[in-house]
Amino acid sequence: MRTNKFCPLYYQTNAPPSNPVAMTEEQEEELEKTVIHNDNEELIKVEGTKIVLGKQLIESADEVRRKSLVLKFPKQQLPPKKKRRVGSAVHCDYLNKPHKAIHRRRTDPMVTLSSVLESIINDMRDHPNTYPFHTPVNAKVVKDYYKIITRPMDLQTLRENVRKRMYPSREEFREAVELIVKNSATYN
Repeated sequence: MRTNKFCPLYYQTNAPPSNPVAMTEEQEEELEKTVIHNDNEELIKVEGTKIVLGKQLIESADEVRRKSLVLKFPKQQLPPKKKRRVGSAVHCDYLNKPHKAIHRRRTDPMVTLSSVLESIINDMRDHPNTYPFHTPVNAKVVKDYYKIITRPMDLQTLRENVRKRMYPSREEFREAVELIVKNSATYN
């Protein structure tokens, strides 16, 4: 097998590392001796077949166990941390709203007006005692109505005219509504 003599692991022996990573057993024993200050009889008591351990003994054993589990790595042996690149790539592109076009199409004012007028017609239809004005007058039921009224108007016809955008202004719409009232007064 060929090996590279320039490899740092080529001459390495099985000797322990120069900087110890974990505690050895001897170091753990020394730590146990320093943590437990006094060996008096209060730490361990024997009462018949029962052994009672003192609180200080349990706490010191936990402390020795915690300290022996800590690994210490020298900074030279740790791999270098990757530095964050302050980036050209935006990682939060979902936070940026799409730009609105400068010359976007405006809403047609007739569409806006017709939606407002239709909501007014709905409000008028919901008033009490407006049922006779919802639909056109039936010529078979009321035979002389169209002889007396030359320009008939009702809420259904008014709605159809709004949808056809026959009222470019609210004054013309108001005149059509007043025509309903005038026709009612003329016929009755």
